[in-house]
Amino acid sequence: AVDSHGGVWLASDIGAIKYTGRGFIRYSHDPLDANSLSDDDAISIFVDSRDEVWVGTRSHGVDGFDANSLALGHLVTPTLTSAGVYALAEGDSSSEVLVGTLSNGLMRLDASAATLSEVPGPAWVKRLRISALLRDRDHNLWIGTNDGKLVLQDHATGAYALQKLPLGSNSYGVTGIHLDNQGAVWISLYLGGVCRWDGGGHYTCLAGPDDKRFEGRKLNEETNQIDFSHNPFSMPQGELEALNTQDPLTIKAYQYDIVC
Repeated sequence: AVDSHGGVWLASDIGAIKYTGRGFIRYSHDPLDANSLSDDDAISIFVDSRDEVWVGTRSHGVDGFDANSLALGHLVTPTLTSAGVYALAEGDSSSEVLVGTLSNGLMRLDASAATLSEVPGPAWVKRLRISALLRDRDHNLWIGTNDGKLVLQDHATGAYALQKLPLGSNSYGVTGIHLDNQGAVWISLYLGGVCRWDGGGHYTCLAGPDDKRFEGRKLNEETNQIDFSHNPFSMPQGELEALNTQDPLTIKAYQYDIVC
């Protein structure tokens, strides 16, 4: 997650970490400080439109901080001790944050009143084991689950629709949903590759679900398919700017091999 000043926020098992461009700052739990992080095991992080940073924890609900403060101030920790907050997203208003959990489904956090409530919806939506959330440019809500379901809620009608990804990708858990600068939605799948939604219900999967290893892949120009390449680890040439502004299949990379 990135705040308005370019600070990059990371969730980790040693707390919330901010990269300032010059170094890292770690925010962790301090039993003597009521304004510290409630749990060092942070499993999700989100920066909202008000530049407030929300940290989802494995066993102590949600923490909220002001990204512009020199010393972060603790805002609220709803009681979700057994749910595990795996995903966070913008709510229907600027004071709301959506909270995705594995055992309590989709919740709504009212930051101004520090209250947590269940989001209305059909019974099958309430049973979702949520692992990823995203608001797209049209304010539609994307929901991913750890058992491979991808659900899209239409902002205009409020209706929920189960999405069908190609290549049988729905058999793998959704690990992330992201929006690029062109408005395309990217869905990452556990051991199932990456799929891109370009609008109109059209999905393109860049790696098939049978590829069960984290190996390098490249575009075969003759077949127009993604093939394996000898590239266990690589860094994009052009760094973050290239990832934000270029077609991913046109980006070149610096290759690093690991030998044991």
